[in-house]
Amino acid sequence: MWSHGYNYYDRDRDRKYVHENALKDSDQEAYNGMRRWGVRYLLGEHMPTHHRPRQQQYEEAVARKAADPNDAAEVPAFDPDSYLDGQLKRVFRSGRMDLLEVQGYGFPPG
Repeated sequence: MWSHGYNYYDRDRDRKYVHENALKDSDQEAYNGMRRWGVRYLLGEHMPTHHRPRQQQYEEAVARKAADPNDAAEVPAFDPDSYLDGQLKRVFRSGRMDLLEVQGYGFPPG
């Protein structure tokens, strides 16, 4: 990146942080890192997965509902392809590769 005149160190630091933290339920710094550099799509291979509290809450609620259909508690909404508070959405997965779209940009791309 430095050979093209880019500020390599800031970009590389943000790239590493985003790659390591993109597949979390919430991480505002990862989203800010993508927006800072105008990233619209994130292509990752073997991206690290993290514990997702929202998924755990969803699975527990579904299990409670299955055990007691008369339980009045609501099952929380959960999208397994949505990350970073809904600001990053998986649009394609093939084997070890993930393609994620950064939300919050207008359409069509400018």
